Amino acid sequence: EQARSRILRLCSSFNANVYPYPETPDEHRKNLEEIEQRLQTIDTISKTFDEIDISNEKAPEIALALEQECNDGYEIALIDAEHVESITISKTVPIQISGKNITAGKRMKFCGGLENEGEGKFAIIVESTSTGDITVQDIEMGEWIGGLIRSDGGNNVTLNNCLLNGGGTIIHNTAGLLQIASSEFIGDGINVPIESFVVVMKGSVSIVSSSFKKGSFKGESCGCIICCGTSTSCTIESCEFIDNNHKVNSAAVSVTTSTCTQLIIKGTASKRTIFSGLNVTNPISGQYVKTVSSKVSISYSDFIDTIFTDNGNAILIDEQQASEISLIWCNFTNIKSDSKSFVSTCIKSQLSSEYGFQFNAENCLFSDCRYSGINQELGCAITIQSELSERSAVRTIRFTECILTNNRGNGCCGAILVDVGSQCTINVIDSYFNENSGTEANDILIKSTNFENELNSTNFNSSYSDSLQPNIIINNNQQQSIINLNHFPGSIFVSNKAVSGTRDGSRSFPYQTIKDSINQLNYKSKPVNMPRTIYIFDEIWDEYLSNTQFANPFTIKSGLSDDSNGIRRKPIFTTTANINTNIKYTNGDLTVESFQFKFSNVNGAIRPTQQTFHVSRVGSSPNSSLTIISCIFYGLGVEGVKFNLFIYVYNMNKLNIKDTIFQDAQVKVAVVQMNGTIAY
Repeated sequence: EQARSRILRLCSSFNANVYPYPETPDEHRKNLEEIEQRLQTIDTISKTFDEIDISNEKAPEIALALEQECNDGYEIALIDAEHVESITISKTVPIQISGKNITAGKRMKFCGGLENEGEGKFAIIVESTSTGDITVQDIEMGEWIGGLIRSDGGNNVTLNNCLLNGGGTIIHNTAGLLQIASSEFIGDGINVPIESFVVVMKGSVSIVSSSFKKGSFKGESCGCIICCGTSTSCTIESCEFIDNNHKVNSAAVSVTTSTCTQLIIKGTASKRTIFSGLNVTNPISGQYVKTVSSKVSISYSDFIDTIFTDNGNAILIDEQQASEISLIWCNFTNIKSDSKSFVSTCIKSQLSSEYGFQFNAENCLFSDCRYSGINQELGCAITIQSELSERSAVRTIRFTECILTNNRGNGCCGAILVDVGSQCTINVIDSYFNENSGTEANDILIKSTNFENELNSTNFNSSYSDSLQPNIIINNNQQQSIINLNHFPGSIFVSNKAVSGTRDGSRSFPYQTIKDSINQLNYKSKPVNMPRTIYIFDEIWDEYLSNTQFANPFTIKSGLSDDSNGIRRKPIFTTTANINTNIKYTNGDLTVESFQFKFSNVNGAIRPTQQTFHVSRVGSSPNSSLTIISCIFYGLGVEGVKFNLFIYVYNMNKLNIKDTIFQDAQVKVAVVQMNGTIAY
């Protein structure tokens, strides 16, 4: 009975079907043989064990455990703080290797040799004769030169909750699926070139909730994740690619083979995939995504805070086959290029007119992307190109509910360049353009062979622009047409400067106060997913808001031009009225961006009298939030007049302060006082 109980426990993980009572003597004899084999399974590994102990399922090495025959699979637990061993797997049954470090909060360290050993080697090698699934979990790769696992066989390979240091970590060269979840890949720093973290030469790869950091890569087929050879698909979900140095021809995610027909990069509304760069002194000359896949789907992903140089940019698509490109709920913000750049900052796509293409972007944001390079043609945020072909094929380009704002180009346009050599259907639907600038068109430049009845203002008539005109230029066979879009009612401009017409909140006829603008922005329709925004054009703004309520998310930001460094100039926001708070509201979500908030001294009296912001709730539950971005808060000097505080918030949903300075002040209470509020 003890043996029977033990075998049931050992095999339950592998869904073994062991009958407790045999029906015939032959079945009884067969079950005894199975029990005898299964009793040889070793599931605990430690160097403290002097020799293999089959009866107690212990061994000093993994290799000794794998020498014991088992029909259903192996569950191996490494219980030491660190284990050093190189193993070769040729089994046809599942194998699971788990770190079971008893030290709280630490993974078990595992590597294949000493610190200065292992070049071109791996701690785990799965031979081509192996057909079982391989699982490695809860380990940290110890310090050695080699990688963790190379799979030339096996079925599926799974890594879960692992910390992997250095490059050349994983090579997947088998037809099965490589699955990676909740793992970290950390390079040797941005100045130490390493081999790729993950290389997929066959089969497919799926990576979820993992991070790739501090790697330095150079050259074709080098980066965080590489799909090459005869690999078939790549899926990345809710991952982070942060502080990696991608040099010429390298990429965070690179698909170099057309057999890898599908590239999916996605996140969720609550956990997006993030690509973020280095500081301004370390421009990137590679890409975040570089692909030749025929189906590319990128959704709920952020490409942010990066400066590129040479041929570097966020996404590079080079298709020589029929293709479907889809971008949904993606965010491209603060992507810049230096004076040596050649390629559009956000997306450069070369598509095939011969075989056809479908390019679709929905609910995407392209904001504050600046091209400062020397290529006058490709100097914009997005470039879509294809060659001349007289072959009949489906060719469509579609932007739906996208926001493209404050994108600058040294080239022909600020936001989108379409250069298609063949007939193509182009539509821009319910989208919004603002503050984009280029040398020819500010928003869109199209080079097309379409007839005028196929490409005209009707292709854009549900979209809006508050950029300077001309908004859209279409060049067709030596002929040029200009399309200017309507003012978007969700954005209002304010200024005290005199105008010669009726003020309607547009760039040409701005309103005079924020108060007048708020009611105009509480409209019900929502043609694009654009937060209601007020732009202030004056360098000094004197106004206060008292007991205001925002029915919708609301933004107040600088409408001034950039300085010589490409940074938005900040108006001074103050009040000379005898009021206790500059901005006070009781309901809604407010964002303020790029201002200098200053107290005024009016005949020796401080204005406002108490604080700059006061936010409280209406009702029993928190219902407001405040976000402050790139602002400077000034007091009246460290020896000057005291005041209560800069910001007071009470029972809010969230307070978020980013890239903001508080200086030159004597405060009675605090810089920021919070009660019942989550702060970031």
